[in-house]
Amino acid sequence: MKQADRYYLLLTIFLTIAAIVGGVLFMHGTGQAKEITLSQETAPQAVGEVYIGGAVTNPGIYSLQEGDTVQNLLMAATVTSDADLNYVKLY
Repeated sequence: MKQADRYYLLLTIFLTIAAIVGGVLFMHGTGQAKEITLSQETAPQAVGEVYIGGAVTNPGIYSLQEGDTVQNLLMAATVTSDADLNYVKLY
C-alpha cells in the first residue's frame, strides 16, 4: 500500500468517525425541550418621528403614532400630483 493511499484511508476513517460523533452530539443537544412563554400583554405605544422628503409639497418631520400608516403620513406631507412614489423618502 502506497503512502498516499494510507493517508487517504486514515483521512476517510477520521472524517467518518467525526461525522458520526458530530451527528450523535447534534441529536443529543437538540432533543431537549425548551420552555416557551407566551404573553398577551399589549406592546407599548410606538411614538416617534418620521422625516418625509422627496416628491411631497411639505417635506419635514411628522409625528408617528401607533396605528399610523404610510398612507396617512404621505397625505399629511401632501404628495405632489406628478409624484413617483418610488422617490418619496421616509427616514
